[in-house]
Amino acid sequence: MKILHKMLLGPAVAIMLMGVVVVISFVAMHQQRVAEDELTTRCLPVRAAVSAIEGRIATVRGEVYRLFTVLGNFDAKRVQQERVTLRGRLTAIGSDLNNPDLRQGEQVTQLLARGATEVASYAKKADDAIDLATG
Repeated sequence: MKILHKMLLGPAVAIMLMGVVVVISFVAMHQQRVAEDELTTRCLPVRAAVSAIEGRIATVRGEVYRLFTVLGNFDAKRVQQERVTLRGRLTAIGSDLNNPDLRQGEQVTQLLARGATEVASYAKKADDAIDLATG
């Protein structure tokens, strides 16, 4: 082997290794971009919707406690009106949990169905508690 070939062998191997590193970097960046696209198009809107539903549940729960606080100041007609309003809001939240846009997999579907059941159970318990408090 000529001395020129021996001298060029080291840099040629280094350039090939850098080429391999560049190819691996491009593949990794592509996978990262695909994951970010999935996150922004699918996961974040669902998380925003679930957070909005959580806020609505917290608001209704606060209204239930507020109703208990001022229950003595309301007449029977106003209490019944408040009960219907709260029941309607909780029913709307339960129906929002059954929104097909939120369903992304079997586990998520089961979790949303369980959440809708829990909201319906809470609505019944809150209504029963208000009924007992007014009696």
